[in-house]
Amino acid sequence: RDGQSAVSKLFELELEMVCNCTEAEEELQVERERMLRLPLHIDSKTNVIHDAIKNALNSQLQKNSPTLGRDAVYNVTGKISQLPPYLLTHFVRFYWRQD
Repeated sequence: RDGQSAVSKLFELELEMVCNCTEAEEELQVERERMLRLPLHIDSKTNVIHDAIKNALNSQLQKNSPTLGRDAVYNVTGKISQLPPYLLTHFVRFYWRQD
């Protein structure tokens, strides 16, 4: 962490996101992402911050599967691999959805 700015040292977190296809056996895709704040989508079911963080780290998305040759549903599971001294959260009330 030497050579980083003071902001990065205090607020930067690292997420490890694992993406796997629910419809076919494919190799797991693992990505690491660094960010300064954790976006938390809140809805009518969100009562405490713990629920919002859990929802932010687990989601589903639809993307093209090379094995199936079509769009498929993928589960995305995240883990915080590096927690900063101060965790900044961004409470998002409205978000885009595909209808």
